[in-house]
Amino acid sequence: MWQVMGHETLVALLDNSLKGGNLSHAYLLVGPPHVGKMTLALNLAQALNCQGDQKPCGTCTSCQRIAGLRHADIQVIGLDGRAEIGIDQIREMERSATLKPFEGGNRVFIIDGAEHLSTEAANCLLK
Repeated sequence: MWQVMGHETLVALLDNSLKGGNLSHAYLLVGPPHVGKMTLALNLAQALNCQGDQKPCGTCTSCQRIAGLRHADIQVIGLDGRAEIGIDQIREMERSATLKPFEGGNRVFIIDGAEHLSTEAANCLLK
């Protein structure tokens, strides 16, 4: 059950891509603050790792752990009190991306506030 309101077209696109098995390797979610970008990103992570029949179910262990940001295969990269997202965070993300999923079927990385990437971090991400 997708938890995003007001973005029915986008949710339908992602849901159809998920059901058809043709999701892209990355999505860029843009918009003003507090419109549901993080909620949508977490819902997509839930859909990719859901153990229920209707993905995302929101009730299975995997969905609940993702909602609580406690899932081993979901990593949110953000400012964490810093002025910018640094290259060390991106390098750690890239290293983690090479590992097999530990708890679910897919590893998902969410960069919260990508506009705050340092120049070095942005360049590292693009290579």
